[in-house]
Amino acid sequence: MSAANLSNWRKPPHNVWAFRHVDDIIATERIAAAQPAPLDHAGQLNTNALQFQFEGRRWSFDEALAETDGDGLLVLKGGQVVHESYRQGSAAERHILFSVSKSVTGILAGILAGDGKLDPEAPITHYVPEVKNSAYGSATVRHVLDMTVDLTFVEDYLDTQGAFARYRSAMGWNPPNPNFGDEGLHAFLGSLPRASDPHGKAFHYVSPNSDLLGWILERAGGETIAVQLAKRIWQPMGAEHDAYITVDHLGAARTAGGAQVGTEFGA
Repeated sequence: MSAANLSNWRKPPHNVWAFRHVDDIIATERIAAAQPAPLDHAGQLNTNALQFQFEGRRWSFDEALAETDGDGLLVLKGGQVVHESYRQGSAAERHILFSVSKSVTGILAGILAGDGKLDPEAPITHYVPEVKNSAYGSATVRHVLDMTVDLTFVEDYLDTQGAFARYRSAMGWNPPNPNFGDEGLHAFLGSLPRASDPHGKAFHYVSPNSDLLGWILERAGGETIAVQLAKRIWQPMGAEHDAYITVDHLGAARTAGGAQVGTEFGA
């Protein structure tokens, strides 16, 4: 049993366990698998024979994986599994993707756009009028997709009292903070102020954009993110195991970083 909790789950040594058990710490919704399509296997690559030089010593691949607390490794070649191993846990265990979740959200956006359910050139307020008084009120879906929304938010992972700390509290990734009230993720997104430049002028990478994209996709697709990911990605691709995505206390999905998947998805 781990001592990981909301106050320490992203820090060592607790993160070794917590990154594989996020759904035991944070509220989640299930992304349901259906009929699995198992990957073909073709032998087992000897990763211990892979050697490299780093910081004055020779490492085997297995040593490096252990040193960095790597949980699982799955290698595909020509569509077949040539190596699969788990230092901790098993294939059924899920690991949090953090910002790779943005790519999953982007894939879903592409699918909805291809189906005519999402117009990338539409104003964000066409789908989410609740953000009309924020920086997003004058931006388009394309600006969100391209990370070119002009807003003042800064991605400061060391922040403990400012906007980023408030963001983590709103998404349910930090303990509740009385200074921030019981604000949820959507209310936080609707409060972000605009900066002084035109939208589309500069690339500005901030995670709230991808969380807002998830909200947009729920409105465009008419179902929750978890349900849409299940129907449009997990089940069609034949995922063997369910996945999960974290949600705040009001059920808003953390599409910028909260997906938890097994190794077969990464492959």
